[in-house]
Amino acid sequence: MANSIVISDGTTTINVYYNASGFEMKADGSSFGVADHDNLYHTPADRDGEKVVRHRLGNIEWPLSMAVMGTNNDDTIDIVNALGRLAEQARRYEEREDVLKVYLQIQLDGCSNYTRFDIKDIVYNEIAILNYQNIREKKLIFDDGFEVDVITHPIGYGAEVVLQNSLKTPGFDEDHDGDLLASNWNKLNGGETVSFNGTNYLVGTRSQQIHTTDGYDCGIYSDSIYVSTLYRGQPFVAYAWVSRLVGSDDITFEVFCNTYGSIGTDTYDTATITDTDSDGNTWRKLVVSGTVPPISDMSIKIYRPWTSSSSVSPSPSMSESVSSSASKSASESASGSASESASASASESVSGSASGSASESVSGSASGSASESVSGSASGSASGSA
Repeated sequence: MANSIVISDGTTTINVYYNASGFEMKADGSSFGVADHDNLYHTPADRDGEKVVRHRLGNIEWPLSMAVMGTNNDDTIDIVNALGRLAEQARRYEEREDVLKVYLQIQLDGCSNYTRFDIKDIVYNEIAILNYQNIREKKLIFDDGFEVDVITHPIGYGAEVVLQNSLKTPGFDEDHDGDLLASNWNKLNGGETVSFNGTNYLVGTRSQQIHTTDGYDCGIYSDSIYVSTLYRGQPFVAYAWVSRLVGSDDITFEVFCNTYGSIGTDTYDTATITDTDSDGNTWRKLVVSGTVPPISDMSIKIYRPWTSSSSVSPSPSMSESVSSSASKSASESASGSASESASASASESVSGSASGSASESVSGSASGSASESVSGSASGSASGSA
């Protein structure tokens, strides 16, 4: 594939790099694709040199110098007028947004993806009179070339990808067999007692609560996640929302492959992205990303790991609560007798040991491949995001 630089609104497309009956780019320009910085500086009284107090990118100006090729003068004028109509449309979109937006799309030779920049304006520079015609090549060329400045937003973007949650029952909203554990989820240790909690959750209407007297790894895990062979070896992302209601025991979010072992983990104590539910509980987003293994038998675990402190208690107990949400959230809590609660997709509360207690709520977890995607929101799927 050759280089492609087009101006388009998705319906009308003009190739400004090369078209035998259109434009042929003569030069890229020295500042092609570079945004100006509109920064504000201030010199403090107590130090040398200026300090940036505001950073802002200006528009990008793309200088295009082109030959206009056509079979006759009228053909050439029509080609220029078509570009002019897109220029007017770009200005109107900036003013009123009642027409299709116009963008500059660049895809270089050998690249599988394009980058688009929304156009704000197209400025025509001085155009000399047509005074040269290459009859053999049927080219009409302006004396000094046909020059325009395409002015765009400073930030470009790529193709939009719709993300799909590959996890079954991510919101803990179904329980087909009536065992009080959401369908497609399982007890990790076997000694957990499960129930649904309609009070503590981040999204949805309830959480999955789990209680155990076992001091070892306690929590829940999902059925295996199937990913099409087309996406094996491709990137994926999975996440869960976790809220620790009381105590200090850590909560682990893990993506696990039965064939290849642990793919990645994240923990409550290291998570930095937060949200708050209607009761004022703070939730943290636990995220794992990696590559889909050759054999797709991945699953998600949300649990309070075994620690030396949890074995101090002669009869440690744990209670977890997992909350329903279309996006899968998990909430865990552990406290004196290990109680955890997982909400919106999983909510766990774990309590634990003679030495301390922790209660956590986990809401929302999701997993998928880069093209299949992952979601952890009230809607159950996310668009453009992993």
